[in-house]
Amino acid sequence: MQKKELQDLLTGALIGLVKACGTNPKTENTDAIVTEGLAMTSPDFPGEVTEPELVSFIAKVRDEKYTVSPGCRLCAAPCGNTSDFDMKEIAGGEKEKSMKRELLARIRAMAVKIWKHSGRGTAGNDGAGEETSDTYGGVGACALAAETVFFFYKALSIISYDFTCEELVPVLEEAKGLGERQPAAADRSRQ
Repeated sequence: MQKKELQDLLTGALIGLVKACGTNPKTENTDAIVTEGLAMTSPDFPGEVTEPELVSFIAKVRDEKYTVSPGCRLCAAPCGNTSDFDMKEIAGGEKEKSMKRELLARIRAMAVKIWKHSGRGTAGNDGAGEETSDTYGGVGACALAAETVFFFYKALSIISYDFTCEELVPVLEEAKGLGERQPAAADRSRQ
């Protein structure tokens, strides 16, 4: 499988995870997993993410989903609410699909910034696929960007729904606003 296909699978798995959190409490690791997963799908991710690292992280996302919603793993009648989303099935016309791709690009860029500020995106430490107490558990930069991380859940869910252009415009505006404010907030947190 090619890297782009794996990145789409990872994005779809992240959508399943955040939708599981819509009806179940997330764990102390969920925000960091969502943030790192989004960052790993971005073209701006520092360092090269290999196909095996993507496969491993997809498994990590699915494991987290089943930790959040354990009944889904063995459900005899799956509802589909927490299933991995097929990125080829984005609903809407071309304009809606384009707006959803823009939304995804924006949250990926924000995730890369948060990931870099977590201390894992420094030179010589790409960190892909590694667990460190700095990120998992303590959640580091995710806690400092709580509003943005909350928005990731909202945006990922919206990508899987059939929203109109009119419904997507305020979400994109919110993404733009968060993206513009984010570096300043992250810089303040390091002082």
